Amino acid sequence: MKPAWRQRVLSVLVALLVCLFVPYVASAAESVAMYRLYNPWTGEHLYTASEKEYSSLPAYGWLAEGVAWTAPTKSQTPVWRLYNPYAPGGDHHYTASEQEYNQLQTLGWEGEGIAWYSDDENGMPLQRLYNPYAATGTHHYAADLNECSTLIARGWCYEGIAWYGIDAGNTSQDFSWEIDESGFNRTAAEDLTLLYTAWIPGYDENSTVDVNVMRRPGGDTALDEELIYSMIYKTFASGRETLRYPNNAYGLVYAELDDFANFFVPLETGRQIISSIYGSCPSNLRQFSGTYLDYVGGGWEMGMADGPFGRNIKTSNWRANGDTVTFNAEVTYSDGIADSTVASYRVSVQRDDESVFGCHLTSIVRTQVRTLVGSGLVRN
Repeated sequence: MKPAWRQRVLSVLVALLVCLFVPYVASAAESVAMYRLYNPWTGEHLYTASEKEYSSLPAYGWLAEGVAWTAPTKSQTPVWRLYNPYAPGGDHHYTASEQEYNQLQTLGWEGEGIAWYSDDENGMPLQRLYNPYAATGTHHYAADLNECSTLIARGWCYEGIAWYGIDAGNTSQDFSWEIDESGFNRTAAEDLTLLYTAWIPGYDENSTVDVNVMRRPGGDTALDEELIYSMIYKTFASGRETLRYPNNAYGLVYAELDDFANFFVPLETGRQIISSIYGSCPSNLRQFSGTYLDYVGGGWEMGMADGPFGRNIKTSNWRANGDTVTFNAEVTYSDGIADSTVASYRVSVQRDDESVFGCHLTSIVRTQVRTLVGSGLVRN
């Protein structure tokens, strides 16, 4: 048996070696936070190592989503950033391939140099995905495999590993498709709330309409007409992937007419939409005809139009009690020109297997409204 003093000496030596070793590892793994932002008007995600860029862009309408991953401050593998001035609203692309970086510049992309570095130790893979339906924000990069699988299920194409980071970030806490502890799908409830609050009359601060009185199916035909229209409208709520054409995740049925700008919406589709929002639907939907929908027998004709209008939503304080789910919602209404309006709501929904949202609304109470002065993209 070894003397007790030898064991104590051995313990001290081990402790010293640990203390000496840890600082060395930490300094060898110097890293920088990689921030992620989202543009609800174009659908683009922006990635940057610049804290200044990350903190300044929200003033122009970008949504700050946190740290996407951590990157080494230096390595043998740079990641380049490019900008496409011809894409609607502009677009950025990122690549660890120098060949791709040079090739895209010959096609009109503007090279912006090295943006950050990939981890040569291949620590945390960043997956690359492609959206064949989008004109802007066509590529997405994520360390979260759950996020990747969700996007692939929605029609994105997987393109493999783009580069490597040192560790994952925290943006997964803010993903709209997150499932809460009760197993309730937040995405559907958020989309349902966004759809209703964005079209309900009287979100204007000076309106005389009582926005705290929730409409019922058939009780406000103009609102019902707008709800049917907005479920199909390809640029509505551009920040919500599930509500954009052609990524029609809810399986609504409508027929294309003579060109891309005109659609025929069957009565059954309108009935499905109204039932999904309220839990019931009037038997006669022919009265829903006006500015947005033109009733032609058996359904409606509707036209498409592009515009800078945007709707964005943030939720919090989720609570589940049996089949009832409540949460707070903050909806930002922006047209890209005038001041933005932000309205806060307390929302209650009921689980509903027949609804395309997985639930229908039971109550919405607006608790606050405020104006973001100077938030428009264009000022006179």
